[in-house]
Amino acid sequence: MDGKVDAQPLYLSNVSIPGHGTKNVLYIPTEHGSVFAFDADSVSGNTTTPLWVVSTQMPGELPSDDRGCGQVTPEIGITSTPVIDRGRGAIYVVALDRDNMGKFNANQNNIYELISGQLAGGEFAKPSYFNGTVYYGAVGDALKAFPITNAKLAVTPSSQSSNQLPYPGTTPTISANGAANGIVWAVENGNTAVLYAYDATNLASELYNSNQAANSRGSPILSLQSNCCKSHEDHASSNLISAHRRPRNPRPLDDRGYRGTDE
Repeated sequence: MDGKVDAQPLYLSNVSIPGHGTKNVLYIPTEHGSVFAFDADSVSGNTTTPLWVVSTQMPGELPSDDRGCGQVTPEIGITSTPVIDRGRGAIYVVALDRDNMGKFNANQNNIYELISGQLAGGEFAKPSYFNGTVYYGAVGDALKAFPITNAKLAVTPSSQSSNQLPYPGTTPTISANGAANGIVWAVENGNTAVLYAYDATNLASELYNSNQAANSRGSPILSLQSNCCKSHEDHASSNLISAHRRPRNPRPLDDRGYRGTDE
């Protein structure tokens, strides 16, 4: 292998390999930007010869440096796990190179839409879509909603949360009743993670956050217990109270094992 392996190796059975016949194949991508194909039935220590090796780097190109990332170092090539399409006989690989990152050329590539200055930090999570609106949770920024009109995002957000989200930002998740009653959920990373819920039509309206649970978690439970059956309301209430009340003047156990109290 020519580099570290961070992506998940893949296995495919009964693959026709030119010059080798039909093999069970183990595919291993590396951070040096290469993909190795091995005969899965003949892998043996460090001496195994690959069936083939392909580099994602063009002549003269090199993998990226680690960009200050302590988790993927000293170079970044293929980090994500490739995808195999058996029907097409193809393996799809995403690689990073230092010299032509993404092969984007501002002079030759058509830019459909460019919005600048609206996300305060990096965007490492996926955006989410609901009812004609796209939600972004960038690093160090508020959760923001961008409506779509005529197949383009609004150049400014229609609403945003009052709190900012630290590294690595957040991946918004939507829950709704069809197209109604939408809620946007977001997790804030930290020493103690916090789960937030916002009104999907107005992110400034925070519906819930998990820091609230500590002081109010018991109230709904008491309500459910005391109202679940009207005929037992007083009994349920007395049980709940006695669970938090220290008995006074306890009596000795009687022959049934019951201990009463003198009030």
